[in-house]
Amino acid sequence: MLKARVFTAIALFVIFLPVFFLLPKSYLYIVLSFVISLAAWEWARLIWPNNPSRPVGYALFVQVVLLFSYLALHRTIFDSLSMSVVVLYFLQAMLLGSVFFWVVCAPYLLKVGLLKHLDRHTFFLGVVGIFVFVSAWYACILLRNTDLWLFISILIVVWSADIGAYFVGRKWGKTKLAALISPGKSWEGVFGGLGCVLMVFCVVKAFGLLDHLETHLQMKLFFSAIFLMGMSVVGDLFESLLKRLAGQKDSSQLLPGHGGVLDRLDALLPTLPIAAVILQLLR
Repeated sequence: MLKARVFTAIALFVIFLPVFFLLPKSYLYIVLSFVISLAAWEWARLIWPNNPSRPVGYALFVQVVLLFSYLALHRTIFDSLSMSVVVLYFLQAMLLGSVFFWVVCAPYLLKVGLLKHLDRHTFFLGVVGIFVFVSAWYACILLRNTDLWLFISILIVVWSADIGAYFVGRKWGKTKLAALISPGKSWEGVFGGLGCVLMVFCVVKAFGLLDHLETHLQMKLFFSAIFLMGMSVVGDLFESLLKRLAGQKDSSQLLPGHGGVLDRLDALLPTLPIAAVILQLLR
């Protein structure tokens, strides 16, 4: 299992590193839209586990929304400034709605265990998914357009937290974080992830990569990284809740050793929109 996990992680790294650095931005956004649509398909599979056709339609709808938004923003087909402005406001509303869900609603739902009867909440979760996936794609555009290394840095923060949580939790995890939702996750793993994030920040600081920023901005970045790490845990737990309610161990089997695309993106779904909003507030 661990060998398959490591092999798949290396393969994904080898595939997506050239995508981020070599592909023109326009092609990158289209590739990301297909990845997001796969995650949307898996999300819908968890919501409607007994209806195989509905997840396909759901993923296609997300894909159409993303491609339409892309074409409107770049005025590729719709050569209209007003259409671009409308789509821009739509995407910004999706971004803010997603951030509200992850920061306010998701922790509450995890605490009270909203979804004891999944079939009663499928419409709500379907609408939430549209916000989540559209905003994650739009956040990628905002962050990538601002600075490639900023985008990569956010990915590194989330992935380092995930790696630290996995190995520390596997070795020393005893105190359950949310036993009813995800028995394998522990508080020791959370602190292991936090330790990895702090280590990454210290390395970046030691190499002087933040020296061009004023001290107060460095502190804001530090606390933002800690907050993003915490929100990555919320995203991970919320997907675990959906899987438990659907009676599934993984969102799919598309990635050997990792489960599905959603299993790899669950921590990024809250952190990317939140990072994009933080960036807008700091600029």
